[in-house]
Amino acid sequence: MGKTTSSRITHRAGKGYTRDLGRKRTPDGRRVQPRFLLGHDRAQAELANLRLEQLWAVIVRDADAQNTHLQPVNESTEPTWEDNTLRMAEAIRKGHQSIVVPYHAIEEVGSQDDLGPIGPSAYATYLHHLQTRYPMIAFVPQSPAAMREGQANHLEWSKRRVMQAQVNAAIAHAAIPTGAGHTLYQAIDGYKEHVSKTYVRGGKPTAWSAVLLAIAERLKDSHADAPLELVTYNTIESIKTYWAARPNGKKTGKPISVDTVRSHIKVLKLFLRWLSRNPDFAWRLPDDTEAAWKVDYSRIMHDVEVAGLKQGVQVFHLPALITLWRYATDFGRVLLLLGLNCGFAQAEIASLRLDEIQLDETPPSIKRVRRKSRVYGEFALWPETVAAINWFAGERKRIKGKPTDLAIVTAKGNPLNTQHIANAWNDLLRRIQHDHPDFARLPFKHLRKTAAQLVRRMSDGETAGVFLCHGQPVQSDELSDAYTNRDFTKVAKAMERVHDQLAPMFATKGDAFQAPRKHSGANISRGTIDRIRQLHEQGMAQKMIAQTIGVSAETVRRHTAAVITKV
Repeated sequence: MGKTTSSRITHRAGKGYTRDLGRKRTPDGRRVQPRFLLGHDRAQAELANLRLEQLWAVIVRDADAQNTHLQPVNESTEPTWEDNTLRMAEAIRKGHQSIVVPYHAIEEVGSQDDLGPIGPSAYATYLHHLQTRYPMIAFVPQSPAAMREGQANHLEWSKRRVMQAQVNAAIAHAAIPTGAGHTLYQAIDGYKEHVSKTYVRGGKPTAWSAVLLAIAERLKDSHADAPLELVTYNTIESIKTYWAARPNGKKTGKPISVDTVRSHIKVLKLFLRWLSRNPDFAWRLPDDTEAAWKVDYSRIMHDVEVAGLKQGVQVFHLPALITLWRYATDFGRVLLLLGLNCGFAQAEIASLRLDEIQLDETPPSIKRVRRKSRVYGEFALWPETVAAINWFAGERKRIKGKPTDLAIVTAKGNPLNTQHIANAWNDLLRRIQHDHPDFARLPFKHLRKTAAQLVRRMSDGETAGVFLCHGQPVQSDELSDAYTNRDFTKVAKAMERVHDQLAPMFATKGDAFQAPRKHSGANISRGTIDRIRQLHEQGMAQKMIAQTIGVSAETVRRHTAAVITKV
């Protein structure tokens, strides 16, 4: 039987992943090594293994603490899995994130842990004791009512002790120490409040604000609360390792992407650095924290993903661009042109201002500073892009909304956000896939990648970097921007060649930018419309077309009339 061992877990053909860890006692008193069955999914096995190691580390720590008072060490104080920790290990092995603690569980410890008489207060104390001692798993009260009553009792006691502390501080002529007693969840909530106040533009939260808030909340959902003084180097490393193991997403049920891992680690860094600088919290970054949250992203890719790297950057090739152009509405074509001609992603389109568009120059251009990199860029516009901008300018005149300096707005005159663009793009892809199910469903940002690839093919990598407004287009020279201006002439020449390459796409434009914006699309697919017109051009009668395709005669008349009118 085949057997492989990696990262301290073992894979046996037909039996899945296992981990031998620690020691437990048999009924006859012997200490043996237990084997934990971790299933057949590698990512989930790695995650379960991480949490088991964290749990075992607590057991070892507690045994070491006892051994400092007992010399020599005897067998009873050696680290050993007990019944309660084995129950926790079993839940972790099965992939459970939480354990329900029954109300009678307090009887198991009684007064041996000085928890006082059995009751709601002791129940709340016991749950707190479990959560702080074993932060790798969440403990849920079986009796929320008893838990709430116990917490209320502790709150009342804390208020009385605060009053006593005020009296003691007054007698001592000293300030009451602050910053102590905060928890990880309280710190995350403080960070969310900071983000809500800081990442605002024009009185509204930015798109980055929404990302930060969502990930911060996900950190709370995925990791147990603990006093800040217990958030150590090991805690940070365990949070990093949890995400690096790529747990299954709640919506997809599949391992999260490498990009999702990267974004969560980035927000973790931002949060901890903010927390360390904040005087309201008595917590500072441990030494060598950079090593705790460091991730080798190439090593967490699955085999299929690594194999896919040979394909390079995913871009749209000419046949796909032709299809996108044919199926797009005029608004969709505006997005396509800004993505291909200027390399704009969602944020660049949403923030494009009227005063950044220079249509009276030769050639017409867009000149602006990219908001993300603060790098200046110039983009010579194609005739189709000029037509698109002029068309949208006419649309703006019809909008009865508030005046705005933004060039591209919603149908009601409100500023665009990235979700508006994502919705329009997804709707375009949905229409295409109705007729072409195998069409690649790439996000909108891949238009920018496609544009950069085309520029690089028509020029070189440095010109592509200038086109993309990267902070350092010449990778070998960090000071090139300090002593020289970027060569936008080379970018313009490359874009002329790109335009020539895209001539087959523009040849299918038909009646683009000839009519006002439609706020509802056709109730039949683009492929069906093309089929109606094809049969009409072959001389088939309208009634026969309707019967052949399965649409109404009025639908056939409307779409064939459009052909006659255009001719």
